[in-house]
Amino acid sequence: EGTTLGAATDHEGHFSILNLRPGRYRVMADRLGHERITMTDVRVSVDHTTRIRFELRPETLRLEEGVVVTAEREVFVRDLTASQATIDGARIQELPVNELNEILELQAGITTDAGGGLHFRGGRSGEVAFLVDGVSFTDAFGGGQALAVENASIQEVQVISGAFNAEYGQAMSGVVNVVTKEGADHWYATIGSYFGDHLSGHENLYWGIDEISPLSTHNLQASLSGPILRDRLTVFANVRAVGNRGHLFGRRTYNFFDTADFSSPDEDDWRSLPTGNDELVPMNPYRKYTGQAKLAWRASDRLNIRYNITGEDSRSQGYDHFFRLNPDGRPQNTKTGLAHTLTATHTLGATGQTFYDLGFSSFTTHDRSHVFEDKGDPRYFFTDYLSHTPDPYSFSTGGVAGGWYERETRTSVAKAEITSQIHRHHLLKSGIEVRAHFFDFYDQQVFNGRTRDPQITTHTADPGEISAYIQDKVEIDDFVMNIGIRYDRFDPAGRVPFDPRDPDVARPARPFFDTDSGRIVGFDNVSGGGDTGHYGNGTPVYDGTIPDVAWDDPRAVDLRSNHWFTDATPKVQVSPRFGISYPVTDRGGLHVSYGHFFQMPSLATLYTNPKWKLGTGTGISALMGNPDLRAQKTVQYELGFQQEVGEGGRLTADLFYRDFRDLLASDRLVTTYDQRKYAQYDNRDHAHAKGIALALNHSDDQLYWALDYTFQVANGLASDPAAAYRRALADEDPRPQLVPLDWDRRHSLNVQLAWEEPGAWGISTLA
Repeated sequence: EGTTLGAATDHEGHFSILNLRPGRYRVMADRLGHERITMTDVRVSVDHTTRIRFELRPETLRLEEGVVVTAEREVFVRDLTASQATIDGARIQELPVNELNEILELQAGITTDAGGGLHFRGGRSGEVAFLVDGVSFTDAFGGGQALAVENASIQEVQVISGAFNAEYGQAMSGVVNVVTKEGADHWYATIGSYFGDHLSGHENLYWGIDEISPLSTHNLQASLSGPILRDRLTVFANVRAVGNRGHLFGRRTYNFFDTADFSSPDEDDWRSLPTGNDELVPMNPYRKYTGQAKLAWRASDRLNIRYNITGEDSRSQGYDHFFRLNPDGRPQNTKTGLAHTLTATHTLGATGQTFYDLGFSSFTTHDRSHVFEDKGDPRYFFTDYLSHTPDPYSFSTGGVAGGWYERETRTSVAKAEITSQIHRHHLLKSGIEVRAHFFDFYDQQVFNGRTRDPQITTHTADPGEISAYIQDKVEIDDFVMNIGIRYDRFDPAGRVPFDPRDPDVARPARPFFDTDSGRIVGFDNVSGGGDTGHYGNGTPVYDGTIPDVAWDDPRAVDLRSNHWFTDATPKVQVSPRFGISYPVTDRGGLHVSYGHFFQMPSLATLYTNPKWKLGTGTGISALMGNPDLRAQKTVQYELGFQQEVGEGGRLTADLFYRDFRDLLASDRLVTTYDQRKYAQYDNRDHAHAKGIALALNHSDDQLYWALDYTFQVANGLASDPAAAYRRALADEDPRPQLVPLDWDRRHSLNVQLAWEEPGAWGISTLA
């Protein structure tokens, strides 16, 4: 009811209705000569079949209203072939959570690290695919969500931490699929707010924590929903402004232009000139403005079109202990972004058993980090003052951070999928997706006050990827099987040095090169003795096809670049996926799943130091990216059990084992021909994770409670891909064995409790 969707039964009474958005529905069954039955509160979730059964009794006198019954909540999910959690918008509004990440970290098998990164079943952060309304919403450059989607805009969020189906790709650890709200059939508006401050009894550790400011943390959010054209066009819009002064404070004892002298061996002769006012300054503040609007147009009974626009403007500063007495010397981080998503669903045929989806998405993010707005600001001269400390463990007594960073990333996504109930037992789904990325970054470092001679790195690239899949959902009575295969191809659109022992085109390590390639063949006019071919002196000589130019002429670098690099090769992966579910009783059952999952490293690691610049000296002077990296791989096995407990309760237990291969590492050390050294990212790390995730929950009209417990062991060679590089800088050997990863948390327990008096009030808590 309230839709144009329906079905007729076959001769055995079976029917299927496809292409429903998640939510709650009224379903009416009618047959001539029988009573009409309407079933209310039928719940539908993403990717799952909701089973309902009508028993129509013959009648001689037909009642116009028929019989109305309430559907029993489906606690035992019969077609669950991999562990997942589904949280609808009503549940989200009941819980004291303000961000999507806070919803995710409540689920069994998901932990957070000290920096707030999410880890699904022992995997690294950034191994999760984010989708909004079925279209990719993942930041290809750094991983994670491209833009924030507020909880008030969510109709349902599906969190898959097990072996997900072939339709999902470019993820090794999990999938977060967000379905946003559409406008209602009547107008309504909401407004909400919260405010507060942090408390602690440790004033000596948290400076200023005893000064209570009720608006230190503040939030204001409003939404509007309703029909523009009744039964045809609706709108939903949400805006939010949130800010947090933070709980960590410094003191402005020093200004960034203050100087000090600790050069004397006698501490009595040390001098510093603080000019600050000792005012408390927030050192981890944050503020964010977001907006989202969605238009849903029912163009016809078989065609639905949706347009979604999302925007974000955020600003933050990260705590840095070194600047605790010079807080104005730290950089500020800003992020702005805008996303457009257009999706369409068209149903084919009179029975509605086949439909196709088209999706187009484009999102742009702009990130900046700097102390001063102008990259040429002369105040960057004070970077030299950062060294005015008596030892490496002292606070800053002046100076500013010398970095100035800016990045713009654009991603365009086009996808097409077709779904067909080709047989009562087979739901076939297939699709193809194309993603085109573009990024442009500018990275400037000012060292020792050299404002006229900063080290600048700029780079642009336009990598792309294409994927296709086919999968079959087999439902034979109570037996369910998901089987599929996925193809992914990634083109990095990058270049790597032809000879790894001579990567720096601006400062080559060898004095001559082969003539066949058209590169430099030697030197002449060598200063200081005429020893032709001596490295670093003279004018380069090219073969006859290339004009002679001075060695330090920028054109010489350009000419060498034509022969210095070779294109990185596209990477192809094929991923089989398999899962089965079978009930043991009418209230519980088992599932088994297995799959191969691939994910390319983020563009940030592929293009670290994209100009392949090396420093001087014989030590390790740089960490290089590698556009020729292979995809990282996970093979996952899972055995799960679910059981209905009492009335409205559900217990799930999932045993899992994950084998990570070809993980990103930085243990490849290369020595150039002139004995300079650099480290490079490669695919040489591995890890494994195993454990059990238990979830017990209960829900009725008023009370909801849930307990999620995870026991997990996660071991690997390194938690951070750059760990081997840092160990090499410290003259430490690479780790020879697996060690517990930083997020290896043996025991995790989450408790949720919510009580609601329908239409009146509610209270909820988390632990």
